[in-house]
Amino acid sequence: MMPHHLVPTLTYTGPTGHLTPFAQPPIIEPVVNLSAPYVKPTGKVFEFVALGDSITAGCGANGIPERFGGTAERGRHAYPMQMREDVDMWEIINGERMKPNLTFLAYTEDRFRHVRDRQLQSDGPYMPDNWDQGRGAPFGNPQFAVMTIGGNDADFTGVINDCIYRMWFPSDCHEALERVRKDFDNGVLESAIRSTMLAVVHKGRKARGADPPESFQLYVPQYPSFVNAVNPQCDRINWHFFRKLGPKHSAPLTRELRRRLNVVVSEFNMATKRAADSLKDMGVIYVDGIDPFFDGHRYCEFGQTSHYMDHRDTWIWSEHVDPKSTSEGRLDGGDKSRWEPSRPDRRDTSGVQSRLGAEESSLLEFVFGEQASNQTLLNSGTPPWTWPGAEKYPTFSALMSALHSAMDAELKKDVDTMEKDVDKKENGIINKIKEWFDMVKKKVDRKLDPTRASEVLWKHFEERTFPFRMLRSFHPKGMGYEVYKERLFAAIIENRNIPCSKNNITVVTQRLTGDVEVPVCEPTVAT
Repeated sequence: MMPHHLVPTLTYTGPTGHLTPFAQPPIIEPVVNLSAPYVKPTGKVFEFVALGDSITAGCGANGIPERFGGTAERGRHAYPMQMREDVDMWEIINGERMKPNLTFLAYTEDRFRHVRDRQLQSDGPYMPDNWDQGRGAPFGNPQFAVMTIGGNDADFTGVINDCIYRMWFPSDCHEALERVRKDFDNGVLESAIRSTMLAVVHKGRKARGADPPESFQLYVPQYPSFVNAVNPQCDRINWHFFRKLGPKHSAPLTRELRRRLNVVVSEFNMATKRAADSLKDMGVIYVDGIDPFFDGHRYCEFGQTSHYMDHRDTWIWSEHVDPKSTSEGRLDGGDKSRWEPSRPDRRDTSGVQSRLGAEESSLLEFVFGEQASNQTLLNSGTPPWTWPGAEKYPTFSALMSALHSAMDAELKKDVDTMEKDVDKKENGIINKIKEWFDMVKKKVDRKLDPTRASEVLWKHFEERTFPFRMLRSFHPKGMGYEVYKERLFAAIIENRNIPCSKNNITVVTQRLTGDVEVPVCEPTVAT
């Protein structure tokens, strides 16, 4: 079709003697068949779009309290940003070292309806520097989309509040977990996931960035599970927000609770996979294989059970980490070597590791002083112990039990002094929060539309009452998002017809796929 600005203008002489243009027929774009079967793409990737919630947005990914994208809470180490910057992978896919354009629409706390009603609403070509814009950036003309969505609809935040932090008017933990399970069982959540995926595909096809439009793809990666569910060393950890107010404020991370939390994530992933698989013929691709790479890097891993969970090997943010601490390993100036994923089938699963965690080390020092310095004699593999008094503790568990009892006795002294006016303190905090909320509500500009006013109000309230370190907790660090990047690239390469060139034919696929090899490119057939 001839571009509109090159279509000749025909004129005629009107009754006044002046040249008057003929009315030009409107230029009608070919209708996109939204229900046509998916076609595997062959072209280069010049542009892609990132949609979804805080997992896509990378809330806190760089580990500093930035406000990238305003209230969108995006992070510069989010997996879409890491994908865009990896020119090595784009050289494989496109045959040249180029960075595609990224339209970053994902928004922290968004739900299915927000993706459909807000993230997909703005039309128009790619807008440079759109990542730092909260709402309203145009969708662009992408060849594919990446999206993680549904955690807020499944009320993961509510479960974390009710079962772990118990900070904001918590309900019963068991009821919260059962409420989520009910949405899984009745198919409501799965249906909403499917309709949102279909809306994205339709939007992508209409944008006509993919050629043909039926080759537009949507990649949907899974959520990671957040806790090691079998380590008994974590049973005593208590992250209750008001824990300092006394023993009744306790929500320990027991093995049963951790198991149920992981079940919720697993069932959510299964619902997402079923929805994606039902839309395979529309170009929706579910990306799994992410969760196994988090083995050894979750909360409550063996040897990493200090109360703070601030270990560099833990790839999920703890609310106890200093907000100004990145703790990102290679991505924050640590090891610059290429990240090597640990193979799940090669991990040490022998139970209690010989390396003691920070909590156990501090307990040993508290009880035994200088005698605890030689920790090679104090591990699960070397009883009977060889230091004075060791005969009282014939097993590792007996030793740990004695150490925890000593610590509990010491902590009880502080707790006893705080319990006297515990109710007064708690009620004072809650009332203060309520008063502040009412005050902000009165100050919200009434000229704002209701949706925008609600968003402004909540963000002001959240920033005042929920510290950044809590907002980013239960979100992956940049190193965790690097797993997302690697698995997504593996899926992209597997699901595109990539012609072989001198730039990609010799690429080693081990980085992308672990022990499973996939073809990187399609040999060009001579004609």
